[in-house]
Amino acid sequence: MSLTRSLLLFAAPAFLLGALALPAADASPWGDRGGHGHRGDFSADDARDHADFMADRLIKKVDGTDAQRAAIDVVLDDTVPAMVDLKDDKRDLKQRARQSLSGGEIDRAELETIRGDTVALFDDASGLMLDAFVRVGEILTPEQRQEVVDHFDSRHR
Repeated sequence: MSLTRSLLLFAAPAFLLGALALPAADASPWGDRGGHGHRGDFSADDARDHADFMADRLIKKVDGTDAQRAAIDVVLDDTVPAMVDLKDDKRDLKQRARQSLSGGEIDRAELETIRGDTVALFDDASGLMLDAFVRVGEILTPEQRQEVVDHFDSRHR
């Protein structure tokens, strides 16, 4: 099995988990826009609603069971609030960057610190996503994950 195909076996949860990244997708302090064109005011309720929508799509796509959907809800219960909490950190980084850039002189050391903090924030978000990604993948059967891989193969060639 190729590396690409092996990686795609884990793509099934991405169908759902792309939704989880929305609240913290824009870890950059430089811009006002979140990932996928969403504004930074994407609320916790919006994030959960979107994650639920994506979970429903995933379960429908793989002909999943109610038990699988309930198990995915547990993952969402853990992951969505944690991702939403990262928005406050992102907002603080953005404010620090703006203050640093709008002063009389640009403080390169402060901007480097902000950059490092931004990388750490992204690392935190990606760690949360990986954990959720694996947990959802473990909920699906190998056959269901293969269905999603086949779906992605047919759309992304």
